[in-house]
Amino acid sequence: MYRRKVRDMADLRQRIIEAVELITPHMLRNTWQELEYRLYISVELQQVPTLKCTDVHKNLFELLCTLVKT
Repeated sequence: MYRRKVRDMADLRQRIIEAVELITPHMLRNTWQELEYRLYISVELQQVPTLKCTDVHKNLFELLCTLVKT
């Protein structure tokens, strides 16, 4: 991976915006499906406590959609 030094906060902000703009709805959907699958397996194997995930799920999905749209 190519790296360059961050000049200032404006440069960092611009680089973050550019990186987020590269995220496609397809990538977001695939990532979300993988996250759901891993959470499901973890709960089934009782590796994580059962949570009330519906609100967290909804809020995280809305946040990710907002990031992709901007």
